[in-house]
Amino acid sequence: MAYPLFLVLALAGSYNLWIAFSGSAFSGWHLLGGILLLFVPCFVVVLTILLIRDARYMYRRLLDSPAAELRAVYDAVSDIGDEQPVMFRLGRTGRPSQDKTMRVPIVGGEGLRTWERKQITLKIGPDELYFARLEPCQDPKYASLHGEKYALVGVPRIKLKNGKSQNRFQYDYYLQQSKTLTEAIKVVFPKSKPKWALQFLFETYGKNGDSLGFDGCFIGGYPRWMQEPDFPKCPKCNRRMQHLLEIGSNKAAWNRRVGQSYNFSCKMHPEELHTVTQWD
Repeated sequence: MAYPLFLVLALAGSYNLWIAFSGSAFSGWHLLGGILLLFVPCFVVVLTILLIRDARYMYRRLLDSPAAELRAVYDAVSDIGDEQPVMFRLGRTGRPSQDKTMRVPIVGGEGLRTWERKQITLKIGPDELYFARLEPCQDPKYASLHGEKYALVGVPRIKLKNGKSQNRFQYDYYLQQSKTLTEAIKVVFPKSKPKWALQFLFETYGKNGDSLGFDGCFIGGYPRWMQEPDFPKCPKCNRRMQHLLEIGSNKAAWNRRVGQSYNFSCKMHPEELHTVTQWD
């Protein structure tokens, strides 16, 4: 829908400029209208070119940077919190994975001990939604999605004044709390804005580079529901199941919809696995 609109604006702006200069008398109103109509599509084109150029630069730096420099960025994020992380997110490494399947190891706090040697293996069904199953873990240090390795990065967890704890996901908060993080990002991406670099690192990508979901992939913790909470119950004991994995729906990448898939299992019956998918 956006592309035809930009084309119409560009044609209308060009037509107004042609009228302004081609008539017997100069028309200031047509000149102003032409400039205003052309401003929007020109601005969008320039912004798109800048974003593409910046993304290509960051991808080159991601491939060229030593693993230790990238690890320093992720360690700085995990160290921001007041407590040990109980929830993890996936960070890009740019390194290819020999594993042809999509798999995410289950790591986190005490609530996930039942599945600490398990992984969720994902396959894409005919309707482009994920089919998930639990399997023995192959590599607890990395996840594999669409042929790329992803590092496991602890989500900072802070202690509030009321004594409760809360996970923090905001990139601005990360940068405000840690000068070490900003310095580590500048080593890997010296020409990019730190916030853009974090967004690039923590997004997960599909087959054609499409971002999956609204903010990547998360292991454990409380699910960040897109709609009303929809916790499934175990079919064997009727207890509320434990959240294991949240990942952007693959269908969102192809249909340009924002969606998340949530995977749950039961502590009493860990062989049970249930998936809930929500859309914006």
